[in-house]
This record gives sequence, C-alpha cells and structure tokens, in this order.
Amino acid sequence: MVTGNIFKRQRFMHHDASFDRPERNRRTHANDQLITRLKKLPLQSRLEMNKKIMDRNRARRERACSNEEEVSDVESLITVEDEEMDDIRSDPDVFAAVKPLLDAATIRELNRANKEDSTKEKEARSTLGNNEQILEPDAILNKIDATQPYPISFPREMFFTAKHKHTFPLAFFTPKNLSFINSNLHKIDRTRVAHEDKKYILSIGDMEKKIKEAKTGPSKDEEMTVLDWWKAYDNYYAFECSRAMSLENTPRALFFKSHFNFFVNQEDSEELYDIWRPYEAKLRQRHYELDTEFDASINIGFKIETTYR
Repeated sequence: MVTGNIFKRQRFMHHDASFDRPERNRRTHANDQLITRLKKLPLQSRLEMNKKIMDRNRARRERACSNEEEVSDVESLITVEDEEMDDIRSDPDVFAAVKPLLDAATIRELNRANKEDSTKEKEARSTLGNNEQILEPDAILNKIDATQPYPISFPREMFFTAKHKHTFPLAFFTPKNLSFINSNLHKIDRTRVAHEDKKYILSIGDMEKKIKEAKTGPSKDEEMTVLDWWKAYDNYYAFECSRAMSLENTPRALFFKSHFNFFVNQEDSEELYDIWRPYEAKLRQRHYELDTEFDASINIGFKIETTYR
C-alpha cells in the first residue's frame, strides 16, 4: 500500500468557540508535566481516553442546545501522531480493533485516504506497464569482421506481412535495401489486413516507392542486375527459413533451396541471366500462389529451352 502523511496533525474535532477565548480553562493539557505523561501513554490508552473526551464534549454540546445551563469549555483531544494514524489505516486488523474508539469523521477520513492510496497504486502500475512497453531492451551490438559478410536482420513486421500472404520482391533483399528497410521502418506506410480491423501490415507499394526514392538498390525484380540477384537470393532464402521454428527444414525453405540452387549452379548462368530471370520470378510467384513443390522436370525443360535458343 502507498502510505503517506495525510493527516498533517489535523484532529477530527469540530472547532469550538471556547478554543479562542483568552481565559479558556485548559482541561486535557493542563500543564507541561501532564502533557509529558500523556505522550508516554500507549496508543490504545490515548484512543480510549479520547473516546471518553469526545463523549463528554458531545454531552456538553447537547446541553448547550437545550440551554439548560451554561456550558463549560470543551476538552481537547490527546495527540495521536500522524504516523500512528497511518499505521492504523494501513493495517486492517489494527483498524478493526480500534474502530469502536474512533468517531465517524476520523473513520471517514481513514477510508478516504485508503481509497486515494489505492488510486495512486493503480496509476503507478499503469505507468510502469506503459514504460515496460515503451522502453526497449539494451541493444545487442555486432562486432564487425571485415572478412565476413555484413550481418543481415529482418524486422518482425516483414514476417507478419508475409504471414498474411503478401510476398516481397526479391529486390528488397539486397543488403543495402534490407539495411534501408530496417533503418526507415517507422516511415513505411501500413495497410489494414482485410476483415481484421486491428491488424496492419507493411505496404509493399510504399516500400517500393521509398527504396526507389532512396536509390539504395533496385525496387523491382525486373530492375535487378545479375549481381543484385546474386546478393539477394541468399538473404531471401534466409528470410524464408526464419519464418518457421524448424528453420531450413520447412517445405517452403526446402523449395527455395532447390529453386535458387538450380539457377545458381547452371553452366553459363550469369551469361543467360536476362533469359532466365523472368522465368525464375514466374516460378517463385507460382509457388506462393499454388504452394507447389520444386519440380525438377519443369526446370530441366527450361534448361533445354534456354540452351537451344
């Protein structure tokens, strides 16, 4: 429970005109010696004495209302420190034990303070929860090794987009284009998933537009040179492997392993790139649309066709 000093020495006792009289006759705190003794009393004793004082004061007020006699000065209450009142309200067992000794105003204030603390706790938890969502974990830094390829990563938004049957052009997977996508992900438009109001995926059209404007590499497959294709295909395969828990053993990953290897390992593959590139893109798209397995006979037919063209 959030606790705090909320009483600020305020006593729940109605102000009485007799408090302001210069000749007021002090009853409870008659002298310094008595005040010292009262301070040493246990909390329970002070509360019991205050209950008796409040009963006598109430009787005096009732007599004043009836005008039966001149009423003497009311008695002030024995001090109960703010910290002691906080202890009472924060411990349900203590509160239950002393509740019969408290007046209605004090009980009402204790309940109000507890409700206020409860509200502060909820706000604190809410703020903590928001911070947990906003704050990012420490970045994992990559040690650059000039003898190794530049490390490639795929933002989770790309996986979510691919999950909803939206395929990325191979051109997006050149190292420079992937680096641009990761660095500018917050600038790329989102589009709502059909029939799912709260789900959004990356706009492939906007990605293509921003890559073209940034001039980091080809924005479409037909713009790719053979060197672009060679740089991109391995990243594309890695992306497909990463989409499932079984990694490279998934059917789609196995398809792309055979698919890309077929075109990479053909004799004169580089020289014939302009001929086989559209065919490779067509087979890749056909696989996504029909979930086709790798069919060597189709690819061999293509090989014969290109060889004798």
